[in-house]
Amino acid sequence: VGARPLLFFNLAIFAHEGYGQRVSERDHAPGGFSLELGHKDVALVLDTARRSRVPMPVGSVLQDRWLAALAKGRGELDWSAVGLSASEDSGAQVPAAAGPKSAAQSEAAK
Repeated sequence: VGARPLLFFNLAIFAHEGYGQRVSERDHAPGGFSLELGHKDVALVLDTARRSRVPMPVGSVLQDRWLAALAKGRGELDWSAVGLSASEDSGAQVPAAAGPKSAAQSEAAK
C-alpha cells in the first residue's frame, strides 16, 4: 500500500512539470501525445468501465472536452490543448496560433 501513494505523487509531479507548463504557456505544438490519441484512450477507458459496470462520473466530461477539441480541428495538437476549450468557455481570448492553421494561413505559408 505504501508504494501506491508514492506512485501517484510521482505521476502528479510528472504531469504538473510537463503538461502544466505546456498548458500555461499554451504550447500545444504537435509532437507529444495527440488529442486524437487521447480521445481514443478516453473512449477505451469508458467502454471498459461500462462493460465492467464501474462508474466513471468524470469520464463523460473528459470525453465531451476531447470531442469539442476535435470538432474545432485540434486533433493533431498535443493533448494538453484540451485546456483551450476551458479557456474559451471562461471568455479568455485564445490566440489563433493555439489552434490549427486556417486555410489562409496554410496558403500563405507556401
